[in-house]
Amino acid sequence: MDSTELKRWLISQGAAVAGVADLEPLSGYPTLPENLLAGFRRGVSMGIPIPASRTLDRVSHRGNLSHKAVARLAGLGWIGKNILLVNPEYGPRLRFATVLTDLDLEADEPLDRDCGGCSKCRDACPAGAIRGVIAKPYPETREECVDLEACSGKLKEFASELGKDICGVCIRVCPFARV
Repeated sequence: MDSTELKRWLISQGAAVAGVADLEPLSGYPTLPENLLAGFRRGVSMGIPIPASRTLDRVSHRGNLSHKAVARLAGLGWIGKNILLVNPEYGPRLRFATVLTDLDLEADEPLDRDCGGCSKCRDACPAGAIRGVIAKPYPETREECVDLEACSGKLKEFASELGKDICGVCIRVCPFARV
């Protein structure tokens, strides 16, 4: 199966978008465990539209691997000012999964796009956490784009007031979200 057939199959199975990333640009990128990408040349990224998810790691705000970084390299979108991956069709309303592989798949090219002058997510953020920085192609640190402590604090406030520690305002106001 080649890359095109694989992506077609993933979409036929329910993925909204699918792409193949060259993992070489992620060498040195933090993963858990540190050698997670060792031996893998490609990452197959797939996204589906689902509601906002809960925060799992409240200390480092990281998972085992940045699925956004793989999805960006797979040409599925760009890193928005809210540090979410923004897809041209679905906006930031996708959640991504990654399959690491050593298959000789042709990698897709990252999109050469960004949020431009749009500041809707920054202006609407109830925590004032989004700094409005264009992170192209990927931010040096997440903190240069988003005050993660302010965002986390607002989520804790929502949890105590509403019983839910999710927000999603930046997702809702994104003009790329046509779903």
